[in-house]
Amino acid sequence: MSGSPPSAPTGVPAPRDEDPTAAATADKRVLVIAVVVMLLLVSFGVVSGALFNPSACATIDPDPVAAGVAGGSDDLDRVLAATFPDTDQETLGAMAGALDSLSERLGPVTGVAEVTGATGLGVTERGIAAIGPVTSSLDPGGSEVLARVDVGDGQVVGSGDTLWSVAAVNELTGQVDAVTPLDPELEARTCVNTSLINSPLAFALDARDDQLLLLRINEDGGEPELELRDAVQGRVWGPMLDIGIAQPGLQGARLTGRLGPGSVVTGMRTSPGDEMPVVTAVERDTGATAWLLGRDDLDALLGGASLDDEMSQTATVWAVGEDRAIVSLAADPDDPAAAEVTFPTRLLALDLDGGELIWDAALGDGDAVGHVELDGDATWITTVADGDEVGFERFDANGEVTLGTGTGGVEGRTAVLDDGRVVTASDESIGLIEQRESFAVGSDLQARDVVAHDDAVTLLLDGPDGGTIAVTFGT
Repeated sequence: MSGSPPSAPTGVPAPRDEDPTAAATADKRVLVIAVVVMLLLVSFGVVSGALFNPSACATIDPDPVAAGVAGGSDDLDRVLAATFPDTDQETLGAMAGALDSLSERLGPVTGVAEVTGATGLGVTERGIAAIGPVTSSLDPGGSEVLARVDVGDGQVVGSGDTLWSVAAVNELTGQVDAVTPLDPELEARTCVNTSLINSPLAFALDARDDQLLLLRINEDGGEPELELRDAVQGRVWGPMLDIGIAQPGLQGARLTGRLGPGSVVTGMRTSPGDEMPVVTAVERDTGATAWLLGRDDLDALLGGASLDDEMSQTATVWAVGEDRAIVSLAADPDDPAAAEVTFPTRLLALDLDGGELIWDAALGDGDAVGHVELDGDATWITTVADGDEVGFERFDANGEVTLGTGTGGVEGRTAVLDDGRVVTASDESIGLIEQRESFAVGSDLQARDVVAHDDAVTLLLDGPDGGTIAVTFGT
């Protein structure tokens, strides 16, 4: 009908006048609900983040665990039986006999301790540390376990008054997500989380004499630094490191570094055309650059004998002493050109005052360096050939081989005693080089590490049941 308002559609309520006060109340209610929901979401995010993404520091905190069985020479049989409970008496007797044979050459057994969970040895202010995911602190004679901790996902490294628990997330590159210094009682000091957003990534290079050496680098590969950390001071220094721009994991895998008494030396992969330093030395006290050796410098030092113009090579720093650094130069296995030519590994002894070449020597075809031990002006080189033979050679001050012996195995280490004798340890035998004679003992115990300390020597030995012992001989 004309003049009448249209009727509302069926099912839709007719519009009505709005109450301003009611609308304002509704808006406030919505805001309150939104704030509460936001707080709940934030709270849930924090809690779930703590539950599902725990701090890397929390994963490597040391937890005290029961000490392993330990004692002196009279307790040898008891410790062996406790460490290897599933081993038959005949094998246990053979193990004890092998250790008795070693004691005739190395000196009497002063201590034996069950240290299952350890993967290496370190000399500390308290005595010896059997270090690894489970770390034990031993007295100097090795007969008493002073402390024992489990660091969870961590790996303990270092020597001296302070050891370091590191959250190693990549063994190939050395990347670590957190580092915690451990005091002499193996209790945690202040942890540093190196995996935080906007924090440089960290790659562990070396740890000794209370300090930790790291490569710090941004996620985009920029601003690489060489960082020295101390348990008390924290970051001691961190100068920029000229290693070019590349993915951080590649840089971590390609860079090696070692701490010496007064110097820190790093080595880097080098490719044809690279202009970055290959070997860098800095002062340990200040981090100031002492000298650099680029590709052309090394080529000049070696008379063109060790740098291939078409192949990438890796300079690996093995040891830094009072006056020299030992560096190997080997073909980069990732370079396709390395598979087409025979390129022997070359050893370089570099003077720490200015980087001058003291001596260089070529290893045999197929030989790779496994471990280096400095002995004054001499150097003990452990080599591995074809994965089944370990060699031990002494290079004198001029780089001439004066002593040598070998054994089966895939890895080995040496320890120089105060009287000049050398203990050799491989996964197949334990030996002693005395003057120009060598002596070796094989058993079901496989040597993982060896260290000399205070007129004594300690061996870390793995057994057949997954157990591990540390045996100390008074020399």
